[in-house]
Amino acid sequence: MGRPPLVHLRIPTRRYSIDGREDWRALDPALSEVTGRINRATTGFWFERLEEITNGEIDVRSFSKLNGERLNGFQIHESAYPVRRMGAVSRKGYHVLAVGELGTPFAVWLQV
Repeated sequence: MGRPPLVHLRIPTRRYSIDGREDWRALDPALSEVTGRINRATTGFWFERLEEITNGEIDVRSFSKLNGERLNGFQIHESAYPVRRMGAVSRKGYHVLAVGELGTPFAVWLQV
């Protein structure tokens, strides 16, 4: 039995699962479409709240990865890290587009 084919870019995600194995549920139709490369390992964050920020910046060096390494930027293939704050947060560097509050579960598996 082979792996399922990748679903590319324009087919929106329609379902989510807490464990990625069973109990797939429909996404709320009021949500905007989730598109991109969707495969068996694709996950998404589950936000309780999300607030758009019109004019904000943050210095990511104010945070460390969970292994203690100081966060000094993002690579093109990276989109998020679980981080810890290291003291006061400076206001420079990266533009902030939104601030979210993760809910439970903090991430879900996605499926078309």
